[in-house]
This record gives sequence, structure tokens and C-alpha cells, in this order.
Amino acid sequence: MATFGLGQPIQTLPPNSEIDSSTPWMAASEGNLPLLQHCIQTMGLNVNAADENGYTLLHAASSYNQMGIMQFLLSQNVNVHAVDSDGDSALHHAGTAQTTQFLIQVARTNPSLQNAEGKTALQVKMDEVNEMMQDEDIEDDDQDLEKAKEIVTYLSNL
Repeated sequence: MATFGLGQPIQTLPPNSEIDSSTPWMAASEGNLPLLQHCIQTMGLNVNAADENGYTLLHAASSYNQMGIMQFLLSQNVNVHAVDSDGDSALHHAGTAQTTQFLIQVARTNPSLQNAEGKTALQVKMDEVNEMMQDEDIEDDDQDLEKAKEIVTYLSNL
């Protein structure tokens, strides 16, 4: 399968795929570029479209570490500083240090951008780490904790 240098195989559209209003966000979060492109074309969707909570396609891709989708959205001039209803940018939603680094270094996202609570992505991720550390079932979130710590480390070293 071709990967376009992004390390992820290209997916194809499922036969007779049904598209509804949530399909583009699902495609972005799952890394299904052909489906996302199909949705954009058939629905006349703008790459800066947001759901009822202000959650954009870039938010979805960032949350689920879909580098290929983020690269595609950047090539379509997506607004990297768009915020959801909580004032969180895609950087606030980033799921890994690699995603965080991509958003800052490639997409030129402002790491100082504050959400509606006045918190930067670093402060949000530090809160997530602290919350997970206080969780009695930490072993269930161990991988998420490590990812959040890596993001904090990266953002702290900017």
C-alpha cells in the first residue's frame, strides 16, 4: 500500500459508504483520507468546518495523532488557530508529542494561545498529567500518562 511518505497506508472508501454529518470528523480522527476527501467534495465542506461544539477536522486529527490528515488539512489552508467552544485549539487537543511538535514546527501553531480558562496547551497537559497521577486506576491510563508527560516535556522545552 502507498503511504505518501507519511508512514500510514492509504485507506479506500468502503463500498456504498453512507455519509452523515459526523462522517468527516470520524474520517479525520481515524486517518481515513479518501473518506475525508470524499466528504469534503460531496458535502461541499470547508476544511475549517466545525461541529456544534466548535470542534474542527484539525482538532479531530490532532486528538488522534493523524499526521497524514493534518498534513492534508495544512495543504488546504486550514486555520491552525481555530478554537472549539472551550477555546481549545488543536494544540490543546494534541494526543502525542509528535503531533504537538508537528503543530508547532510545521503548522506554526502559537503555543502561547490560551483557551477560555486562560490556559495554554502546556497548562492543559500539565493538568491532565496531575489528574491521571491522582487516579487510583493509573495502570489503566499508563500509556496516556506517558504520552501526556512527553507533551509536557516538549512544550516545557520550547
